[in-house]
Amino acid sequence: MMPTDEKEQDRLDLDYEIMLTMLDGTLHLAPLKHPRQILDIGTGTGIWAIYMANAHPEAEVIEMDLR
Repeated sequence: MMPTDEKEQDRLDLDYEIMLTMLDGTLHLAPLKHPRQILDIGTGTGIWAIYMANAHPEAEVIEMDLR
């Protein structure tokens, strides 16, 4: 049986995948050209921040969440 924390992480990742599908694979709706800093508040598992960092390697990506 999977521990509760792993179940919650799986649920958060599924929520992310659902939102990504709803946005047709777009990570954001903001008109970003060359961001230097990206802040993710309520990071969850951090999957969005990881994808944003990969999409914008020139930017500093900061993630914050209560843990």
